[in-house]
Amino acid sequence: MRILKSAAAAVFLSFAVAAPVAMVPVNMATASTAEASRVLIDRMGADILKIYKDKEITKQEKANAFAKLFEAHFDLNPVARFVLGRYWRVATPDEKAEFTKQFHSYIVKTYSARMGSYSGQEFEVVGARDLGKREAIVKSEVRSPDGRIFKVDWRLLTRDGKTRVTDLIIEGVSLAVTHRSEFAAVINRGGGKVATLIEQLKTQNAK
Repeated sequence: MRILKSAAAAVFLSFAVAAPVAMVPVNMATASTAEASRVLIDRMGADILKIYKDKEITKQEKANAFAKLFEAHFDLNPVARFVLGRYWRVATPDEKAEFTKQFHSYIVKTYSARMGSYSGQEFEVVGARDLGKREAIVKSEVRSPDGRIFKVDWRLLTRDGKTRVTDLIIEGVSLAVTHRSEFAAVINRGGGKVATLIEQLKTQNAK
């Protein structure tokens, strides 16, 4: 199950060298969703930079710290339902609960481990816009050492007073949609059984 593409890896690695951003103070109670979302992405970059530069902690401790930030800023429950697609409707309550748990662990483990490395990427937020009262897109660019530039959009949702990331769109390709397609292929190969995907995620998470 090849879920993490090279461009996606570049996005997460970029945070390790994200330059501290001089942020204009924002009143989060009155800020638009776009303003609040941009501040969140800026702060994530600063927080991850701080972890990366800490020479007193091990690589595993850095990965654990990244995982905590990931869990705090990414809203994976609605994403889990989306990526399971039509199979969400046929999954049993136990399968839904177990898939959500394994999907959450898989995403956090995979991306936090990737963020523990660094290969010279640079990251910059270049804009933000509202998609409605509760959703926004934050636009950013990731520059690799060889000069390539990846355009990355962060989709964020504000609910219950919290603004969190729900999707990444890299060069026009949604990671949530990509996961949905790949997971569907795994389930189809397993005879349409959601349990097949759950077991494969468990195997990945146990590594």
